[in-house]
Amino acid sequence: MRLGRYCIVLWRTFSWHTVGPLVSTEHCLKATANLRILADHDDPTASTAIRRRSKTSGVMITQYLANMPEGKSTPDFQCKPMAVTIEKGKLAAFKAVVTGDPKPDVSWRRAKGTLSDKERFQTKYDESTGEHILEIHKVSVAETDTYKCFAANEYGKAVCTTTLTVTEGKTSSTNPADFRKLLKKSKVERADGESDERFWDVMLKADRNDYERICSEFGVKDLHSILKKLDEKKKERSQNKRKQDDIIPYDENGTEKHSLKSVGRTKNFSINGKSHDVILYFFAVSKVDFVIKIQEIKAEEREDALFECVLTHPLPNITWMGKGNILEDGEKYSLTMSDHKLIHRLLIKDCQMLDKGIYSAVVGNISCNAWLVVEADSNPAPGEKFLVSVPTIKDRDLRCAPSFIVPLKLHTAPKGYECYMSCAVKGNPKPRITWYRNHISLNTNTNYYISNTCGVCTMLILRVGPKDMGEYSVIAENSLGRAECSTILNVRGEKKIYWLYLQ
Repeated sequence: MRLGRYCIVLWRTFSWHTVGPLVSTEHCLKATANLRILADHDDPTASTAIRRRSKTSGVMITQYLANMPEGKSTPDFQCKPMAVTIEKGKLAAFKAVVTGDPKPDVSWRRAKGTLSDKERFQTKYDESTGEHILEIHKVSVAETDTYKCFAANEYGKAVCTTTLTVTEGKTSSTNPADFRKLLKKSKVERADGESDERFWDVMLKADRNDYERICSEFGVKDLHSILKKLDEKKKERSQNKRKQDDIIPYDENGTEKHSLKSVGRTKNFSINGKSHDVILYFFAVSKVDFVIKIQEIKAEEREDALFECVLTHPLPNITWMGKGNILEDGEKYSLTMSDHKLIHRLLIKDCQMLDKGIYSAVVGNISCNAWLVVEADSNPAPGEKFLVSVPTIKDRDLRCAPSFIVPLKLHTAPKGYECYMSCAVKGNPKPRITWYRNHISLNTNTNYYISNTCGVCTMLILRVGPKDMGEYSVIAENSLGRAECSTILNVRGEKKIYWLYLQ
């Protein structure tokens, strides 16, 4: 039946071109190509289906038609699900944001198991954020697996993979007292202690003041050479951590491992040991910048101090550092972020004089720094009586007209790539934000993804083309006034636009 339908299509293709004297070879080839594409449309797994890579790393797209209808597109992942490592018994969640016209259907699968238990595996869609969510309730070690997310419409499908790792309990503490217990438990009285992996593990986690004592307990005498090797191991561990972001466990059948390694300015893409060069693979973290950086904080002893920064793109976590050391969430430090993952916070509890110094927020290759200044406690000595004079609180007018604290930047984007614009505005009452291109409102234009979160105004163009060149402006208005900022978008390889403003 399918073959007969394809023969009819082929016959029609020939009949359209037999109006002239002869059917050309070119017409025959085109008709045959159309026949193959139609066969692939009915059978998306056919070998002649068009495979192409998404701009989002680790996503593979299968396109069913050679020539897409105008305005239609295959599915793609704007935000793919992140790998999750979680303790046994807790709730794990994968989140994905997909694009495509018509709107794709989203489904989830496991590589080694099923998702048939509806009480444990629940799928949801958040209309406010556009996120497709897979929740796994009360996870157990049995749920440790590779999970796949599929997005499909009539023109194609997109697939990406992620992993869930379930641990039995909390990881070991980095408290120096715990290191001393570990040393007593694993003490090795031998001259070749530096060959013991436990020795290096303890050295990498210990404070510099404890190096000499640790070497003594492990029977290591040449401290000078150990310090050199320790620096090399720290660099190696840091490089290995960055390389983990380059691993792409993608495969539709779950039998292959794809990996990506940096080689100069290119990326080396390996499939089962065979190498394939890919030009400048882009990762999500490379696009992130700080809209608002952390600022200097002054706090008295025993007070809490809060550092806060705002990103241009949502990220599930960033690295916080204090005086050169990576900070972890615990009794002393609280690391949190907003629901939309744009605002990240570091809370330093019960500040002491030892806590003063420089703190940093790090995202990929960029960072911002600020001082924490801890001042001596101004409270009087115990037992001393004092009076507190509380001034009369007067009503203050906190209203203000809109103003841009971070304006738009100039943009030059390669053709076919995405472009992300952002700015930050303040005002009370909350300003109403309108985006314009060449003085035409974009707020209702579905080709542009516009958001306004906590005063951070963003706009995303998925695939930039010559038609997107021009002047872009943002207008913020409230009952007290109006503010405006603008920029120019040029497309690389196209003739640049210069705007002349006449008074």
